[in-house]
Amino acid sequence: MRVRPVVMSDVAREAGVSQQTVSRVLHDHPSVRPETRARVNAAIERLGYRPNLAARSLAAGRSRTVGVLLTSQLSHGTAAIFAAIADSARQEGYQLVVVSARDDSSVSVAMALDELAGYRVEVSIILARRIAALDELGTKPASRPRILVAGQGGIDGVTTVAIDQTSGAVAATEHLLRTGRRRLVHVAGDLSNVDAVARRDAFVRTCDDAGVEAVVIDSGAWSAEAGARAGAVALGASPDGVFAANDDLALGVMRALHDAGYRVPDHVGLIGFDDVPSSRMLVPSLTTVVQDFRALGRAVMAQVVAVADGEEPEDVLLPARLVIRESTRPAT
Repeated sequence: MRVRPVVMSDVAREAGVSQQTVSRVLHDHPSVRPETRARVNAAIERLGYRPNLAARSLAAGRSRTVGVLLTSQLSHGTAAIFAAIADSARQEGYQLVVVSARDDSSVSVAMALDELAGYRVEVSIILARRIAALDELGTKPASRPRILVAGQGGIDGVTTVAIDQTSGAVAATEHLLRTGRRRLVHVAGDLSNVDAVARRDAFVRTCDDAGVEAVVIDSGAWSAEAGARAGAVALGASPDGVFAANDDLALGVMRALHDAGYRVPDHVGLIGFDDVPSSRMLVPSLTTVVQDFRALGRAVMAQVVAVADGEEPEDVLLPARLVIRESTRPAT
């Protein structure tokens, strides 16, 4: 026997109120008294009622659907950001439509943007970090608001919500300097990525300000294997401090130092970026820069809601935070 789904009239009957009152509670209308709101919410919980978001959105003339564009460069950070956005979207009552670009080229991103425009989305969220993809955003007009989760802003017609890569890289470099290191090397990530460029540039500026030579090694990637290769090259500069552009690169650098007979942190201080779960389990544990991806997801959805409600969007730049662990302990 097929069980009939719970509808709004069932909730109204259970709570002893009208359907209009139930609707006001679902829309968080301020006219509902607290005791009535509590009674309706209790009835919703008991009956297991799930509002029909699509029907409610159509009645309001809104889709309550958000588009998300992903590129093929799905790193730890991008995956964590997407999960946070999806979680926040559910809490706000939005559905996601996800479109993937075939690769990170401007042509593929343009095609993905065209595909996304075909859906009835209120706002498009762009999870792209390659410079070519960001350049495409600046040249392609949009009929719907766009939110870019990367960079430092400055793209016409695009709202930027991101974590401040520059301040994180400055904090990492300054920490190495404070611990007495002066022969510093930066192992850069994939420099077609806007975050990698921001971290490298911040390292170079901070070294210049301190009167210290800035040595940069382009690893061309984000992997531990690339870090190990770059770490072997870095040994030629006789570093006493290395700032790797992410934790995976730092892991590879740590291996290269170990294989060459160098001890971290006694001979070389080492810092990563991202605070992946394994970073605190390494021996020595890795000093790194934390990016609060959950806070970023909430900030993105806050802008989505603001735009959908007719408010003017604004760029948001969240702080990064240095976490000091064993790998940068001052040399004894």
